[in-house]
Amino acid sequence: METMVTKTPRGLPTGLNPRQRSEFTRRSFEAKVVLLESWAASRVPDQEIVPWKPSELARWHDPARSIFAWRSPNVASPTGRYKDLRERFEEAIKALKRKAKKQQSPQQEMNLRRALRQIYNLEGQVEEIDAELRETKSTLSRVRDQLAASEAERSRLAQVVATLVPLRAAGLDNET
Repeated sequence: METMVTKTPRGLPTGLNPRQRSEFTRRSFEAKVVLLESWAASRVPDQEIVPWKPSELARWHDPARSIFAWRSPNVASPTGRYKDLRERFEEAIKALKRKAKKQQSPQQEMNLRRALRQIYNLEGQVEEIDAELRETKSTLSRVRDQLAASEAERSRLAQVVATLVPLRAAGLDNET
């Protein structure tokens, strides 16, 4: 009996037995690595996004290139079934990073440093604003507690006044 293979909305095959699924995953992983190695040897085409991390590699999906995403983090594990492909992935990424660093002009380097300083400054501002927000929330909580206590006291005093007014009207207050 032949296994029926269909595609999920992401283009992944379903209905494969474990051996077929493993081979399919290996071919997809290998297609990704081969493409990255070719980019490292030549250049990354415009509009392409390099999957710098294993998690990005896992999400990379391009059926036209026989590249399919996978869910399991074990697929690209350094000690997993495809550790040979993981090693090649790491080497291709190192080569791409070296190439990118060499291709940076002094102006790009200066812009990058400026952007990193801005990011650092913005992170500091965010931390300050976050601290101010926490302090404001704490103050608001105290004010709400004080308001609730004041409201309770006002209510208690209103009850006292409500009992005194009828006594005064009846002439039963102790002012005589």
